Amino acid sequence: MPIRIEKISSPRCEAVARFSARLFERGVHRDFRLPARMPLASDAPVTMDCYIALDGDEVRGGYLAEWQDFQVAGEILRFGGYQLPISEGIVDRRYTSVALLLMQHSVTLHPYWFTVGMGGIGLPLPRMLKAAGWHVALVPFLFRVKHAGAFCRNIRPLRTSGTRRLGLDLLAATGLGSIAFRAIQWRSLRSPSREWVVDSPPAFEGWADDLWERARSLHSICAVRDSRVLRHLYPGGGPYRCLRVRRGGETVAWAILCLSRFTDNPYFGDMRVGIILDCFGLPGAAAALAFHTARALEHAGADVCITNQSADLWIDAFKTCGFVSGPSNYGMSLSKQVVAKLAGSPGWQASIHLTRGDGDGRVNLLRHQLSGNA
Repeated sequence: MPIRIEKISSPRCEAVARFSARLFERGVHRDFRLPARMPLASDAPVTMDCYIALDGDEVRGGYLAEWQDFQVAGEILRFGGYQLPISEGIVDRRYTSVALLLMQHSVTLHPYWFTVGMGGIGLPLPRMLKAAGWHVALVPFLFRVKHAGAFCRNIRPLRTSGTRRLGLDLLAATGLGSIAFRAIQWRSLRSPSREWVVDSPPAFEGWADDLWERARSLHSICAVRDSRVLRHLYPGGGPYRCLRVRRGGETVAWAILCLSRFTDNPYFGDMRVGIILDCFGLPGAAAALAFHTARALEHAGADVCITNQSADLWIDAFKTCGFVSGPSNYGMSLSKQVVAKLAGSPGWQASIHLTRGDGDGRVNLLRHQLSGNA
């Protein structure tokens, strides 16, 4: 019987549960499972659907589609966030074609898609998307170390051999690690002018709309970041803190911060990690915002501050404040119909603005969040 794909409905709840149970029994982590039910339709600016691949009455795969507005070269388009595509083909070779069917279904359903994360760009999903003509790239990872001792003892990707572990432990024990990072991050000593006024507003209001209209044209591709969308994504009282920068009474930049405490994490060990999830603003304010985000997170107790930024504007701003580049496993992809919209626009890749705040990029980092009081 041919595989058919349909939007999830209540009668399929038990079939979805059986699908997840089969994957779990074959060693697939519980995080990789489709929801048995979806919320009712709403008029929220960001909504979610789930599509499942059916083989008779059995579910063999599926994916989530998160719908939100993006600006592409000045035009507002509805995008689908292609999330959690999963197929029984990862445990049963009879269903290896399901992953391709899911991707083909998505672009038949809607032309404009993006994906973030994916564990990098060398895994099966990004390779399949690239072969289908999608734009696939890594989003640079930037970090700034506050407590060198904690960093040296916990940064797992660097502690890959006995020799490396011994060397890092010596750097932590002797204090040489602090000296080394002060030298590497020497540009962090530059403090911005006192003309910047920094605060933490309780909610996004009209000032966010004004800034969106002033700065949206800086980016070839950018999710809409007006007050309605931002209140939906970053509600007050949650794990997020908004940090706003003003000059002359006008808002010129903002960022979303959170602080996560990891335990035995494969990347960060047992560190407190300060995360700049999202940011937006005018070019002249970018470096000041980067400086104040790092200072706020460090004062809150972060051992290291991290961010993923795709736009050169923001990469340069964070580097100006002592952030350095590290290996990234955070990928992004854009469907070929999105890329076609930018044909003939020179330098469009350098001005794509995607962060951890887009799509499902914030999920893994926020599982360990401490509070919104970074």
